[in-house]
This record gives sequence, structure tokens and C-alpha cells, in this order.
Amino acid sequence: MNQAIAAGTQMIAISENNSTFRLAEHPDYALDPAAMRVPVSQPPQPKRLLMLGWNTDAPEIINRLGQYMAMGSTVLLIGTDPDTGVEIARHCQKLNRLNIEYQVGDIQDRTLLDQLDIPSYDHVIVLSPFDELPSQAADAQTLIVLLHLRDISERTGGKFSIVTELREESNANLARVTRVDDVIVSNQLVSLILAQMSENKDRLPTLLGLTNPEGDHLQLKPPEDYIALGHAVNFYTVVESAKKYGHLVLGYCLEAEAEDAQRNFGVRLNPPKSARITFSQGDRLIIVAKEELQSAILSQTE
Repeated sequence: MNQAIAAGTQMIAISENNSTFRLAEHPDYALDPAAMRVPVSQPPQPKRLLMLGWNTDAPEIINRLGQYMAMGSTVLLIGTDPDTGVEIARHCQKLNRLNIEYQVGDIQDRTLLDQLDIPSYDHVIVLSPFDELPSQAADAQTLIVLLHLRDISERTGGKFSIVTELREESNANLARVTRVDDVIVSNQLVSLILAQMSENKDRLPTLLGLTNPEGDHLQLKPPEDYIALGHAVNFYTVVESAKKYGHLVLGYCLEAEAEDAQRNFGVRLNPPKSARITFSQGDRLIIVAKEELQSAILSQTE
């Protein structure tokens, strides 16, 4: 936040495209100091993660998780090949933060899924068997597992997140119809990054920085860390409250609209600073920040 803006500095703007980017003509926004809050300093908590399926990308995913997840976190992998445990031991050796377990089983078997007590996990990842099956067949299997997981979530009230890997964009669109919380990872993500780079190669460092655990990355934070719940404020107040702690707010997700496709499932990116919003329990702010930065600043204020 103390970066000096000098000649030659380039700004990173969030906009649908180049033609929709514009500056505010009269940026006269009134702060609401009474609504601003100080984030509560909390050390990262261990998480429980369930990984269903296996493919050649799995070792890299596990190693990346080992950089992000808190010390003492656990990962349970379910796959059909008894030799997968050997692959994990061979390719995932430097995982001081994670405890990894492997279990043989059919991830399409609902009985097995019910036995796993899935609501007790914080996150579930469903990997595509793309190295064993054609794309459509692999996606069909993955969609079956996703339907089971959504049904388990609805029946139990479980709040676990689901990350599903699909290969065909048409199938990804099908999976997105009713839920936005299921993050669909497909080949289109790579295509979008390449398209951004073709427009402007200088965007590459920004994109790489957001995927680097040591850099500033995208996070979802409870709004009550920065703003009082049930208190109508303009978005400028939200941005300024988070900015005091080195956090950049890009938008927010409203829990009440999470299943409303007409309202973009409650997701608002870069809303007008003058737009007023009242946050409730379960809403989330979309921010860019370093985890270490918050702890350092709060330790100084304490």
C-alpha cells in the first residue's frame, strides 16, 4: 500500500474488456468509520481434504497442496489402483505439512461415499480419469460422482467445498447449471490464460503471481473481518477497511443468492464504489492478499 506511483507505472484494472474500463468522474465517496472492523488474528487451521480419483496430474496437485495447506492437514485419496500408494510415496516426498492416506475403492459407489463421512471434510476434489478413458467417458464418470456429492451435501447440510475436474467445456457448463460453489476446472482455463497473454504479454507475471503460494493470491474472507454485519455501507468503505491491512477487495459473494443463476450466483466483481451493500453471515469477500501479511500487521497493532 506504500507503493509510489511514478512515470511509467502500469495499473492492473479489472474489467470485462478494454472498452468497459472507465475512470470515476467524481470519486467523492463518504466513509462509514463506525462500520469498519479490525480482522481477528487467527493462525491457519489444519484442514481435512478428500481426493476422489487419480490421474497423472495428481502428484503435482498434492505437492501444490503441500505448499498452501496449514501444518497438520490431512488428505485421504481414494482410487482403484493398489499401486497408487507407491506413486504417492515416489512423487510426493517433501510434504511436511500434510498427512496423506490412500484407500482403494470405487468412487462411483454410493455406499463407499456414504461410509467416508464426507461432511466431516472441509474440501473434496474429484479428479478426471482422462489418462484411462476418452474425454466424454471420463466426464460421465466425474459427473456421476459430482451428483452423489451434491446429494450428500443437500441431505446432510454439509458445507464442504467441491472442486471438480472436467475435460469438455460443454460438460462443465452442464455441471454449472445449479451451483457456483462447485469450481469446475477444465481445459478452457488454460485457453483463457493463453488468450490473456496473447492480448498483452505483460499480464503473465500477474497471472503467475496469483498462483504462487509465496505471492499475493485470491482468497475468500468473511466480511465481518472488516465490516459490521447487518450494516448498510458503500463498497468504498469495504475497500478502505481492508486496505488498512494490505488486503485488496475485488468483490463479494452473497450466500442468499448462491443458487440464483439470474443474479450470477451472488458473485459481484468490481462493483461501483458507491454501491451500497449489507452483509450477512455466510457472505464472503473476494480479496487479494498474503496470509502472512495479516498476521504481521495484527501482531504490531496488538
